[in-house]
Amino acid sequence: MRIQFREKQQEKFFNYVIQKTDLNLKKISKKMKIDYERMKKYKQEKCRIPENIFLRLCNIASINPENLDFSKYPDNLGQIIGGKKGISGMRRKYAKKLSGWRRKGGRNHFK
Repeated sequence: MRIQFREKQQEKFFNYVIQKTDLNLKKISKKMKIDYERMKKYKQEKCRIPENIFLRLCNIASINPENLDFSKYPDNLGQIIGGKKGISGMRRKYAKKLSGWRRKGGRNHFK
């Protein structure tokens, strides 16, 4: 699951965690063994926070997650199902070539 705060609230959450722990973002990321650049993206609201990281941040800062206003979303939100949709698109676009590719059995780079 992913955690999403309202606009600008995710950055406030990170600032509050930094204030409560007396550590900067780099030290928090090192303590949690998470890449610093990834933590910066979470703080800048470029990515939603995974639930396990959110709970660890709450634990480090002694914050009760039930007191915060956030929404939970599944990890695969916005992803396209590649299997069924992908092959149907291939059938439409390359109907005549597809049988030849299948005969080659994945050896398309050989002539």
